[in-house]
Amino acid sequence: GFTVSLTIIGIVREMIGAHKIFGITFAEISNILAFPSQSYFVKVFKKYEGVTPGKYQSVHLPSAII
Repeated sequence: GFTVSLTIIGIVREMIGAHKIFGITFAEISNILAFPSQSYFVKVFKKYEGVTPGKYQSVHLPSAII
């Protein structure tokens, strides 16, 4: 199976910041972190954070940082 640790979630948060700043896609993030698919990445992220990566990004990374 695929085990997700809190360290991975921390890395994912940083990668979402990179998405916002550098335009890296969520598909690229899921590939870099070796998730089986982008949809599984979104599902796991939502399980741990309570929101999708896009929603997390809009709430926690305002556009002012660009």
